[in-house]
Amino acid sequence: MVRVHYYLCQQPEKISLQCVNSAGIPVLGSIESTSMEDFRRSWDVNFNGPLRMMKSAMPYLRETKGNIVNVSSVSAMTAVQRTVPYTIPKAALDHLTRCAALENAPYGVRANTINPAAVKTLMMMRPGFTVEEHMERLDRVVGPMHPLNRVATSEEVARCIAFLASDDAGFITGISVPIDGGVLLTSTVSGAGPAKGDQKAA
Repeated sequence: MVRVHYYLCQQPEKISLQCVNSAGIPVLGSIESTSMEDFRRSWDVNFNGPLRMMKSAMPYLRETKGNIVNVSSVSAMTAVQRTVPYTIPKAALDHLTRCAALENAPYGVRANTINPAAVKTLMMMRPGFTVEEHMERLDRVVGPMHPLNRVATSEEVARCIAFLASDDAGFITGISVPIDGGVLLTSTVSGAGPAKGDQKAA
């Protein structure tokens, strides 16, 4: 299910519009094993959803000199086993954001992405797991894959979004910010090895 929230505020003065797109479904698989339907489903949510929101918001962003923050993934920044239908749309989202940054710079509109690694949320919870089991697995199995020996918190991700959307980042545009605990410095993110057990990837 995809939920979109619109907020209408009665403001006597103009405020800058912040377009924050956090759309994602974790479709797993290899190039060979993933059905075209699953590729389409992933593209619709992970790429087309943010694209539609950006297109709809663009006139207001330009009018108010607002900015865009798209939530991508650290896996968009490197090749990762068994995540092709998820990572390819996210990589495309990174490039879309760079294009948006260049196109809209003359209007004072900034556009950036954040690229989290594993975050302590329910997004990647496996069928049959309880919430407690899922959270424990993140700490025990996934956390040690990161040099900082833990996964990110949603609050840490939110603070990075808030920074990029703020005037403190007023001269930052067209970048992708990894929130990854150093995982890009290692080989663990690539999942080196044969692409087997696609739907049960850690």
